[in-house]
Amino acid sequence: MEFTVKLRPRNRSDSHINSSTLFGAIVSTYRSMYGSDECANLLQMFGMKKIALSSAFPFIDEGKTVYCLPKPYDIDSLDIPEGIIPYEYQKKIRKSRYVSAEIFNKFMAEGNYEGLFKDIQEFVNFFKINGPKQGEEQHAFINRLSSSTMGQLYFKTYHSFKRGGLFFLVKMLEESNAEKVIAAIRLMGEKGIGRDTSTGFGCYDVSIERGLPVEGASSGDRMCLLSIYSPSEDEVKQLDIECSAYRLMVRQGLMPNGFLRKRQLFFTEGSCFGKFLDMPGKIIDCGSSGRPSFENGLGFAVRARGLS
Repeated sequence: MEFTVKLRPRNRSDSHINSSTLFGAIVSTYRSMYGSDECANLLQMFGMKKIALSSAFPFIDEGKTVYCLPKPYDIDSLDIPEGIIPYEYQKKIRKSRYVSAEIFNKFMAEGNYEGLFKDIQEFVNFFKINGPKQGEEQHAFINRLSSSTMGQLYFKTYHSFKRGGLFFLVKMLEESNAEKVIAAIRLMGEKGIGRDTSTGFGCYDVSIERGLPVEGASSGDRMCLLSIYSPSEDEVKQLDIECSAYRLMVRQGLMPNGFLRKRQLFFTEGSCFGKFLDMPGKIIDCGSSGRPSFENGLGFAVRARGLS
């Protein structure tokens, strides 16, 4: 079973939510709805690689829905043909974070195609006008002992969507728990995802559609990620790192008891590898002091033909 989850922000929001944050929000909501035993069964399904989540990316409603996907890092290894793209746009193309699903699917199927950078240039302009807008909020530090402000200010960024919101993709190899997972996703939108949910940040109206806007290549050895990914030791040997294009990120946060979780390294969305692996990655226990805390390192992989 494959479906697309659309999250339409009710208020301020992030412009991107990684797959491990979504995993934590879904599991937490699932536990509050169905109890610890059912939650353990859900974690077991993730551990057996029967469920895969992508990260959440923007979508824009402009006549039709335009799904924004991470720009494959393979594109950055291509030379921009001289005379086709004005110089001032070349840097914008290199710095762009997203491409449309149409560009993404075509690149996955063909590896390269005539008009690639022209299409990306047009999408960069479209996204600048219609994509989420960033803002800042001013906050004050509060002394928790005296309940008074300390006279120090800090700022938090947020994003607002004029038309659209965020979406993420779900693959389930078994449909036995599908209705419960969907119910948990709907409640997750009500509860909020991430930080500052008590003030309305990260709350969404949820809609679910069957099918995915992503189409991988019918054949090919390369793999592109739509989620963050932590490979197992055996997978590291298979990925052909020397022929890969990727970026890394570190995740570490606080557990509910206040202790720091173990640091964990992930490949980011858009990373491309020389070997396709179906349902790669692992669930990682990053807990400390005897208390478990799980991160989702399962990769949402799309097959790619490779550069041509």
